[in-house]
Amino acid sequence: MYKSLLNLFLKHNTTDKAFKIAATTLSLIRSIPFGKQLLRLRYKSRIKENLRKEVFGLEFKNPVGLAASVDKDASYYDILSEFGFSFIEVGPMCISSDPTHIKLRHETTLRHAVEHLRNERPECIISGNITRNEKSKGSAEVIRDYEEAFALLYDFVDMIVISPQYSLQNPDEQADISDIPDIIDRMLTLRMYYDVNKPILVRLTPSLSHSQTDELINCCLSSGIDGVVAGDTVRSISDNSGEDLLQRNLEFVKYISRMSKGLLPIIGVGGIMNGEGAMQMMDAGAVLVEVFTGFFREGPSIVNDIVSYISAQERVKA
Repeated sequence: MYKSLLNLFLKHNTTDKAFKIAATTLSLIRSIPFGKQLLRLRYKSRIKENLRKEVFGLEFKNPVGLAASVDKDASYYDILSEFGFSFIEVGPMCISSDPTHIKLRHETTLRHAVEHLRNERPECIISGNITRNEKSKGSAEVIRDYEEAFALLYDFVDMIVISPQYSLQNPDEQADISDIPDIIDRMLTLRMYYDVNKPILVRLTPSLSHSQTDELINCCLSSGIDGVVAGDTVRSISDNSGEDLLQRNLEFVKYISRMSKGLLPIIGVGGIMNGEGAMQMMDAGAVLVEVFTGFFREGPSIVNDIVSYISAQERVKA
């Protein structure tokens, strides 16, 4: 029933509108007395913890996380964690590099996220996705964007994801990745000034060419970056089920795993709608997975469904 109604809704509305409605619903549930506790009983408490694993020096209760762009300013991580996600990636966020535009949307989002995370510590791992400001020009400004966002967010999250902007207006062009090695170097250098060594990951997408992907893999391996978030979450109009997106991301994750000889831990994202998709992603080389649209399309029990499916598959293999 849930899937039928949602598919009918999504046929005539954008995913962004679905996200806004979901946010309104989450706010309503949070305002109800014992609303969070009821969610926990219905979803989180039913998820087995037999798939616990340590990755990046952190202990994950299960391999399923929520991708960036759902909770952009960490407004809902507390209630989203009640669905059983072992980690939630908030953002993407950046800070303005232009002092004359101090109220740009991304800066507001980042500062709001810090206030939310400062006030209430979540019961799951929080990953902070940082990116450049769209108004920044030149390498110096772009690198400064990442430095300031990193410094502002570092104390309030468990790990950081560097998210370069790869999307292009012209698909025949190649993304400019020339600043990424310097950005990685600056983030790793900044981390040395903190008492706690938190994981730093880099976002990679299939829009990169093989040569660009190879260059970034080598950069990650040589620099000592902790891992990558690999995949795209944008489906084509004709790909209603997300299957084409999943297949593209599976090939991309396989390529990264092969080229890095398995030395670069991968969080696979994009097109995962069920346990089978998550299992395929992990078989391709991912150590953890993130769901995006699947959370809304398949319903709030998706984490339990994925964990149950992977557990059953592992029992069969054993």
